[in-house]
Amino acid sequence: MGAEYQVIIPDSGTASEIIERIDESKYLCIKRHCQIINEFFEDYLGYWILEGNIDSFYRYTSYDHSKILLKRSLSETEHERVRIQLNRKFLNILSSFRSFIDHADTAVARQAAKGDDISKIFKLAQAKEFDSNLYYRFIWDLRNYAQHCTLPINNYGIDIKSSKNKLKFKANLVPFLETAHL
Repeated sequence: MGAEYQVIIPDSGTASEIIERIDESKYLCIKRHCQIINEFFEDYLGYWILEGNIDSFYRYTSYDHSKILLKRSLSETEHERVRIQLNRKFLNILSSFRSFIDHADTAVARQAAKGDDISKIFKLAQAKEFDSNLYYRFIWDLRNYAQHCTLPINNYGIDIKSSKNKLKFKANLVPFLETAHL
């Protein structure tokens, strides 16, 4: 008789319950499926990082910056601090975008090395998206510009929205990409 394996489900953090004794072939099958799930999560981790960076930038620009306006003016240091935060968060988006694309390329290349035809299909789909999607090309070029030339956000404005009672207002940041610098 070969090795015997157990499928164990943790129970309340202290004890475990054996739910089934399995043979080696079933163990290897479960192990392979776990590897596929882990590879899936690893491959999509870059997407979730990109999504988190976009959310962080959006939350920062959507944050109520009315306290800034109540001061009437910003010192040069305060202005630079806001500009640095905008650029830092935006550069995180650009960097994670490129990382996501690079990691997808690598994942596809690994599949191709295993004999999968996905590489050619992926490259065609990627080229089609790049050619037909202005946003893709813009972010790609902006990321290259930001990495090799200078910070992409040169200035920012403040969008003021007042409430119905006119005593309260919300001020959101609006970053400017000056095209003369791009």
